[in-house]
Amino acid sequence: MIGLDESEAWSGANEPEAESVSQTEAEFARAPQSEPDFEPRSRNPTAAGIRLRSIPVLPVHGSRAGGVFVRLAAILVGVVSTAPAACLPYRSTLRSDAQTFVPDRYASGDDGAGGRVPRDGRRLALGAESPRSDTPARNWWQLFGDPALDDLVERARAASPQLLVARARADQALAARDQIAAGRWWPQVSAQIEVSRRRQNVSLPEPLGTRVVETDTFSASVPVAWELDVFRRVDAAVRGAELDARAAAEETRALETSVAAAVVEAWLDVVHQRALARLLDEQLETQRTYLELLELRFAQGLSSALDVFTQRQQLDATRAQRAATEGAERQAIVRLALLVGIAPGELDVGTRDELPEPPRPFDPGAPSDLLRNRPDVRAARARLEAADRRVGAAVAERWPRLVLTGSFGWSSPELRSVLERWSYSVGGSLSVPLVDGGRRAAAVEQAEAVARERLHQLAQVLLTALSEVESALAAERSQREVIAALEARRDSAAATLREARERYAAGLLGDYLPVATALGAVHATEQQLLLARRQLLSHWVQLVRALGGTLPAQANSP
Repeated sequence: MIGLDESEAWSGANEPEAESVSQTEAEFARAPQSEPDFEPRSRNPTAAGIRLRSIPVLPVHGSRAGGVFVRLAAILVGVVSTAPAACLPYRSTLRSDAQTFVPDRYASGDDGAGGRVPRDGRRLALGAESPRSDTPARNWWQLFGDPALDDLVERARAASPQLLVARARADQALAARDQIAAGRWWPQVSAQIEVSRRRQNVSLPEPLGTRVVETDTFSASVPVAWELDVFRRVDAAVRGAELDARAAAEETRALETSVAAAVVEAWLDVVHQRALARLLDEQLETQRTYLELLELRFAQGLSSALDVFTQRQQLDATRAQRAATEGAERQAIVRLALLVGIAPGELDVGTRDELPEPPRPFDPGAPSDLLRNRPDVRAARARLEAADRRVGAAVAERWPRLVLTGSFGWSSPELRSVLERWSYSVGGSLSVPLVDGGRRAAAVEQAEAVARERLHQLAQVLLTALSEVESALAAERSQREVIAALEARRDSAAATLREARERYAAGLLGDYLPVATALGAVHATEQQLLLARRQLLSHWVQLVRALGGTLPAQANSP
């Protein structure tokens, strides 16, 4: 199967049962050979053949019933012991030579000197796991240093409806696995109790004539049935169910990472709106001061009404922005409450009104690390392996089934003597599919097609993961450059405002428009800088999510 080492390929040579085969063969070595060799072959051209060796029969002594039972047991044990020693009817047709191109480094990474790394790469087998070089940080959101955020994330991980649904699905997968596995090791045992009365007319010779006979029957029995999984059909189904359960667990982990990232994003939106409101309040205070000075100058005949109207217009625009922040903050709180799983009015998001400092850049590692660090990639790989196991189960459906049956019970026409009349029966049945109109062959082809589908899905998930990391790296890198440019623009705008204000106060400017323009540029740049820092934090969160919620150890330091 794709992504599995050859030692993990599903074959009888690698199964634990092979250890008991040599002991069983040695035990029966001296027994007479009474059956010819049987060499069936699977229709699947890629499947290996099976050879059931001669079935030994032990000499038996004692009663006839006991002898039949021992002979039957010997035949069945011989079949069970010799079949796993041979090649199984299916060997994985998915090989590890199915590869995809994975770069050695991300194209948006840093070579250490501020330049881009070359896009050298290699073809990597899908599902091949690369060692993790750094210790992951599970609670990456703690790097923001806010206890309120830590509490929100933990509450979301415990009570988010999305996660509760995903965990319920994972529990369903575990229960399905246990249901299938129950038939692997345990026989089907049931208890039956029957009480009946029968009335019939019996014709007797003359002169007796016809008589009415009524009979009572009291019976109890314990029937037992156990399928010997000679061709590993049940084993393949159990292993497929186990892989489905593993995939469901990995998908839940992926959702946990996404929910944590969504909570952090919503919390950052709340803090950003608060920080923006605080910035707008400061800008409103500055604009009111300018307006008061202009009104005073207008009263003294030193400025025109146009200057006053210009400043009032700017003040009204800022007031509108300030009012909009309250609605945006409330919407972010509602979204955060939905993620946490509580009513919006009961959510405490703290009082923080300043964005945290963005964590410093870090090396995201090699792209091949996503095969181990991304839960959705691991889930896709498990789905592929599960589909491959089901191909084996479909192939095994075309081979005989061997079922051991038995029953032990009591039966009597009188209830008081029912325990005195006991009986037992043992036996076995071998069912061989002969003609099914190609139904089983079509089931094999369908299972193989599903495996190919899961293979392409794994490739798509891996490519999506690579693209998400590349996009987040490129966005984070460019956003840091944007912040640096906005900081320079803010300083230039502040210098322009100082110069324009001094020239206006000295009467060197004909009107107030250059001062209003410079003041508007300073305030707009401050707002843009705040938004750019918020976007940088978002890009960082998305990068962590794209990496599977893991961080290199060097990213933990400030």
